[in-house]
Amino acid sequence: MDELFHLPSARVAMPRAYWIDKLSSAVLVVEPSLTEWKRITTYVEDTSDSGFDMDILNALYNTTCLVLPHRQYLLLSSEFQDEEHARFLGAADDTWVPSEVLAEAKYIHFSGMTVPKPWVPVEEGIMASGRPKCTRTMDEKGDCEDRDIWLGLYKDFLGRRKVRCRCCRSSEAY
Repeated sequence: MDELFHLPSARVAMPRAYWIDKLSSAVLVVEPSLTEWKRITTYVEDTSDSGFDMDILNALYNTTCLVLPHRQYLLLSSEFQDEEHARFLGAADDTWVPSEVLAEAKYIHFSGMTVPKPWVPVEEGIMASGRPKCTRTMDEKGDCEDRDIWLGLYKDFLGRRKVRCRCCRSSEAY
């Protein structure tokens, strides 16, 4: 993502959190500034409940930040679990093609209600129950691309980080 260092000058650049229509702090490019640092710290000190980092950034930069395209810079892993993709795609006539979405993504944020982050130990069966279902196509063959990509994200993380959880001793856990 080296190209982010060549963005036009902006105090802050970040993608929209397309699932809630706010700015997301998952990817954040900040132009160093003592003035902005003081602005942020003053906001936090003067606000009784300033919220999380995302809340603070939305309060301060919602209308003034440089918005990065979320399709490249913020893809939730849970998007592959969803059946509806209009919010991610951004246009009603766009078609969800999992392999193309994955190829375009430069940053994937592990997220989901049913399955924890891949570095969190999970109980037996959690991964299996949370994985995307295969859909049936017109010729009755199963389309398992969403499931295969989602499983691949977790397996890739576990393999690269050499993380082992209670039920992840083999690929059978997935």
